[in-house]
Amino acid sequence: MSFLDERLWYVLKTRPRAEKQVETLLTLRGAESYLPLIRSHRNRQRTEPLFPGYLFCHVEIPSVQWVEVRSLPGVAYALSTEGRPVPVSSDLVETMRLRVQYEEECHQRSRFKPGEQVRILGGPFQGLEAAFDRRLSASGRSRVLLHLVNRLVPVELQEGLLVSSGSRNFG
Repeated sequence: MSFLDERLWYVLKTRPRAEKQVETLLTLRGAESYLPLIRSHRNRQRTEPLFPGYLFCHVEIPSVQWVEVRSLPGVAYALSTEGRPVPVSSDLVETMRLRVQYEEECHQRSRFKPGEQVRILGGPFQGLEAAFDRRLSASGRSRVLLHLVNRLVPVELQEGLLVSSGSRNFG
């Protein structure tokens, strides 16, 4: 059986900022899709595509559904080589799903709340108190705000170097 006879994952290139629109249209057409979303670095309350301008579609080629998918508003083209769509392994898509889920769970599991007063246990700022701002990565990289020279200065360090000071508000 050739790869053109199976229902595999393919990468669709979308028009700028049309990923979510295309994902919705694919769902309405009964095509399975996956748009990996991560927390925005600028605003941790929002999500944005991990691969801006791309999403994954699980569809059979050739089929009427494939023709519909390629002609959806917002779809620019499918990634292909020599005119043939290039399949992506299900393992790769599943690994991405698990990694994105892990990142989200780690984001939600931070030991500290924004604004919580913490004490730094190591490094050049050892012994200083700061306000916990947010977790930056699943590996535990976090940002705190130090009160230095009459201003709050953002500093990035490992969450493992922090311990709660007890109070919630820092100013």
